[in-house]
Amino acid sequence: MKFFSVRWFVAASLIGLGAAGVLSSNVGCGDSDETGNGGSGGGSGGSGGGSVVPRYADTFDTDKEMWTLSTYVDANYKNLGAASDPDSGVNLDGGMVPTLEWSGACGDPSPGCLKLTVTFSGFKEYVDPQVNVATPVDLMSGGHNIVRARIRLVSGTFPTGGVQFHVSSGLSGNNAYVYVSAPFVNSSSLVLGTWTQITLDTSTVSPTDGRVFDPSQIVQFGIQFTTGDPFEGGTSTWGQAVFEIDTITG
Repeated sequence: MKFFSVRWFVAASLIGLGAAGVLSSNVGCGDSDETGNGGSGGGSGGSGGGSVVPRYADTFDTDKEMWTLSTYVDANYKNLGAASDPDSGVNLDGGMVPTLEWSGACGDPSPGCLKLTVTFSGFKEYVDPQVNVATPVDLMSGGHNIVRARIRLVSGTFPTGGVQFHVSSGLSGNNAYVYVSAPFVNSSSLVLGTWTQITLDTSTVSPTDGRVFDPSQIVQFGIQFTTGDPFEGGTSTWGQAVFEIDTITG
């Protein structure tokens, strides 16, 4: 089954920060203006600094909390994560296979986070850390519709493309794994070494394939990092980039 879809805008570089819903802070490891704590599917503390107790929280205090790289073989764009599956047939021509590891060295607001290492080599490439949730999460009511995550570029460069926060709803039938995504966050919005909050409002998004999205039945969370589509005059130098992901709450 196809558990996700690729969504981004060809003219991603034209989308501003206001539309993307990003918030940056110059905080270091273990410090933040955000609060929140707890394991996958539960937790305590405010969702994004508010008084609402999250119905879902991944804070990565001790492990990856079952997050993995998508290995979907995409016919239109190159999912570099597929190369981690020896049966996928995806070859990186000697390039390094991306990795998703747990790191206890840093985090926001407390130590413990996901560490994503990927080497991009051109346009139309992506990597997609994600997690499938066995018991659907209700993000439709009680102030839980805003899903938040913290990301930062730790080292390397991310010259084109950007990041897209996404969730899927439903486990069965025609409306299983219905994909929706937040506005595209340009790569230029990520300041080296700075944590950036990205958000997705489940009450305002809708699928593009005609199916029904149900925010009371969230079964997958993901954050896609992509180099985007080619654009006129677009030339760049890609290479290895290291990202960190922390404090995903809704």
